[in-house]
Amino acid sequence: MINWWRCIRRFTEEIHENQSPILK
Repeated sequence: MINWWRCIRRFTEEIHENQSPILK
């Protein structure tokens, strides 16, 4: 049931690394 959570966490991590300059 927490499968979506793991998928979202990986997606967020990828976006964080991809949008590092935008987030910072």
